[in-house]
Amino acid sequence: MFFNKKEIFFVIFFLIGMLTHLSAQDTLFYQETRGKIVTQNVWVLTPTESNYLHIEGNNAVEYASFLVKNNNTYYWQERRFDSDTQFEMTRTNDYIQIDGIVHGQKFNKQYPIDSKNHWIQALGVSLAPFILADQDQLVFQLFSIKEKKFLEMQVIKKETIALTIDSQEIPAVEVWFTPTGWKSRFWKAILHFSTETGYLLTYDGLAGGLGSDKLYIEWLNPQKDAISQSK
Repeated sequence: MFFNKKEIFFVIFFLIGMLTHLSAQDTLFYQETRGKIVTQNVWVLTPTESNYLHIEGNNAVEYASFLVKNNNTYYWQERRFDSDTQFEMTRTNDYIQIDGIVHGQKFNKQYPIDSKNHWIQALGVSLAPFILADQDQLVFQLFSIKEKKFLEMQVIKKETIALTIDSQEIPAVEVWFTPTGWKSRFWKAILHFSTETGYLLTYDGLAGGLGSDKLYIEWLNPQKDAISQSK
């Protein structure tokens, strides 16, 4: 099943155009330490009338916008600050289309994907349905900009703890994020998610593959009582 670009972009604008009023937004604040660089990042979450969640924000190396639903990404717009890379990716039932520039070169490609397979990019928010569900493991596809291909990854729940952030204890679940198979022995990040919202509290691992910068992310909202989702 194939769509032309005009049909794809019509779907994108139709979905984004159905955003609800600003009062329905959640805003998440994080402090990110990437190597020796420390930044504060803001991500705005807006539900749509068609039950998608629009995620928009930036960190030290990128601006990004997503449409997600049920542990799946359906649209991703990316603009990197550290390289000549900007593109859009869109999912249909059986393939994912990318159009744009990657590492300074024009790049257009379709990646086949089974309709039952999950595609997740914005882990900190997109995993919320999994975090809140009675489910211990989730396998999904993650697109690597560096390698221009999809990687099979997994998240595994380990234990529920009282995580302390800024002297405040927050009920959290610890999650291990790894590749599947034998590669999981060589790469792992440890994440903590709120058991109330399903959103990310901390990330401790590498920013990318082996040899990349150390990355630590911590949620900055405790004093604002923003741990509860807007209803």
